[in-house]
Amino acid sequence: MVECGLHYGVPFSEYCQWDAVNASLLCKLETKTPMHAKHYRDAPDEDTPAKLFGRATHAKVLEPETFAERCVIAPEINRRTNAGKDEWQRFLDTSANKMVLTPDKHEALLAIDTAIKGQRLYRLVQAGQAEVCLVWIDEDTQLLCKARLDYLIEVPGQAIFVIDFKTAEDASEWAFSYAIGKYGYHGQCAFYCMGIEALKGQTPAYTWLVGEKTPPYPVAAYQVQSATLDAGTTFCRRALRKYKHCLDTDTWPGYPDDVMPIDMPQKQLDREREMSRYQM
Repeated sequence: MVECGLHYGVPFSEYCQWDAVNASLLCKLETKTPMHAKHYRDAPDEDTPAKLFGRATHAKVLEPETFAERCVIAPEINRRTNAGKDEWQRFLDTSANKMVLTPDKHEALLAIDTAIKGQRLYRLVQAGQAEVCLVWIDEDTQLLCKARLDYLIEVPGQAIFVIDFKTAEDASEWAFSYAIGKYGYHGQCAFYCMGIEALKGQTPAYTWLVGEKTPPYPVAAYQVQSATLDAGTTFCRRALRKYKHCLDTDTWPGYPDDVMPIDMPQKQLDREREMSRYQM
């Protein structure tokens, strides 16, 4: 069992093996069902192109010194021919355990990296530690918890800052505000803050640094406000207690067995009613 505390320089693959509750597990439980959460715990989701690009961008921005060890650029190979298929397989064999990027994705990644370094917040990033792992015991449920912070900055005797780097299709204030709820970022943020509070005894200042994935690659920085942090904390507390109950009883329900009434969202219903006024 890994010890409680802050851990530096831990490879992502090793962190994944730590048997502890993380924010993704809680998000699965709260936004889906305990059945989904158990499946995620026992068989984590497979990587998608979006996840791979996000991790590769994190590697370039957060730990550039290890980027070449973790990522590789795919060569231009015609895989429609037998010779091309063989060449591609040799490339994959020599690139085992590395994230493979297409040339266009690598170009986008470099552009995002340049944009991030031009953002005012980057000077604060340079003063911190990247990819810091936290392990703590939740006082309420006694569950072992873990988190992996993009950046942690500690100013002795003053404050603690957490910077969470995100890539997005749209980094505007309106779009990212919507994404916070859609993707459970408020729960992730609160969970990370709970870890810092358990280990350091204070609530950190938490900032999202958001870079768009397409030209012209603008970057925005948003500091979480108390209402969102409170909502995220409630989200995590509810999920932790629910997960604890599932563990203790070894019951992992899916959707309810009952037949339930359902309607379209009110916004869509209103639109349909409005459109009906113009029918011939």
